[in-house]
Amino acid sequence: MSNEIHLEELINIMENNSKKNNLIRNNTSHLSEVSICGLKYRDKIDNNKMIPFNVNFYLGNAFEFLIVNELKKIYGTDVETQKILQYRYGDLEFIGHCDVYINSSNIIYELKTSMSYSGNYTDIYLRQLKAYLIANNSSKGYLWVYYPVKKQYKEIEVNEITAEDINNFHKNLMAFKENKYIDGIENSLCGFCDTGYCDYKRK
Repeated sequence: MSNEIHLEELINIMENNSKKNNLIRNNTSHLSEVSICGLKYRDKIDNNKMIPFNVNFYLGNAFEFLIVNELKKIYGTDVETQKILQYRYGDLEFIGHCDVYINSSNIIYELKTSMSYSGNYTDIYLRQLKAYLIANNSSKGYLWVYYPVKKQYKEIEVNEITAEDINNFHKNLMAFKENKYIDGIENSLCGFCDTGYCDYKRK
């Protein structure tokens, strides 16, 4: 490669790296994805579907990097980033990586960047946070969302994990394991879903 690089070349490199990361990611069962929709995630794994390349993903990473650095200035070594969480459901094991974990207080922070102007996707973000809380036996967490389009921030505090939260999480785990729609797993992304055999879409 020459000393010069053009933007199109760089974007192509980023897209190819994204495809490679997709292949690696599809070889591990992820807590975050199964918590959103177990059936959609099962369809993705079975058919080796790729997450489309999107530069906005890197904007989200930049926001997370910024927040993590600031929290480290405040909490120092008490901050753990990308803490590995494990959750077993029958013979299945799912792995999660929470964005920020404060060891001394057992608090989890989930950091998101959303390009949605309406901000209607907090339900899926909360599902991810609650799955992490359940897997880590934590009862308190925060969802922090940044909306670059609106230049706004949102904070949602979770103070406890209820029996309903656990039940809803297990519905998605069951949907993944049994590869079928379970009443209650639907969410704000259903209108964009390409899982053709989902019974909810046929209602």
